[in-house]
Amino acid sequence: MNIHRALAEVQDLKEYLGEEFRGRVAYNFTDTPEVRFEGFQFPPGWKNTRGSRHGRVLFELPESYPDHPPHVYIDGEMRFEGGRPSAMAPARQDGGSKWVPLSVFPSDRNWDPEANSLTTAVTQLMEVLQAPDREIPIESDAEWTNDTDEHAEPSEVNDDRTDESSEGSEQ
Repeated sequence: MNIHRALAEVQDLKEYLGEEFRGRVAYNFTDTPEVRFEGFQFPPGWKNTRGSRHGRVLFELPESYPDHPPHVYIDGEMRFEGGRPSAMAPARQDGGSKWVPLSVFPSDRNWDPEANSLTTAVTQLMEVLQAPDREIPIESDAEWTNDTDEHAEPSEVNDDRTDESSEGSEQ
C-alpha cells in the first residue's frame, strides 16, 4: 500500500468534508489499513435501530491500494426504508461491531487508481446511499474538481504534505 498517498488522501478527504461533517474521521495504517467515519450522516430514508440517520462507515484499504479500491462497510444497524437494500451484503463481526459490506465499486474496472481517491469513494458512497438499489456510474476526481477547465489535468498528490509520524491520528 502506498502510505504516503493514503495519508495525503485522508487530508484531502477531511478538507472535502469540511466543517459540515460533524463526525470524526480516524485512520490507522499501521495495524490495519483503514479509515473510519463516526457520526456519518446518511441520506433520508436511512436510519439505525435507534432511529438516527447517523452511523459508522469503514473503508478498508487493500494491500494493493490505490491499485484496487477500498472495501466499504457501513454500520450493521443501518437500514434503508426499514430494510436491507440489494447493495448491502451479509454482515460480518469485527470485535463487538457488526459491519455490512456495501457494494460501492461493483468491480475493479470501476476504479481508476490514477483518477480516483478516498474522496471519490466518499462521493460514490453517497450516490449509492441515495439510491441503494440502482447502479451509479462513477466519476473520477478530475470530473468533479475541475469545474472551470474541462481539459485540466488533475493535480498530483503532494507526498510532502504529510509524513508517517501522523499515522493513526484522528480528527
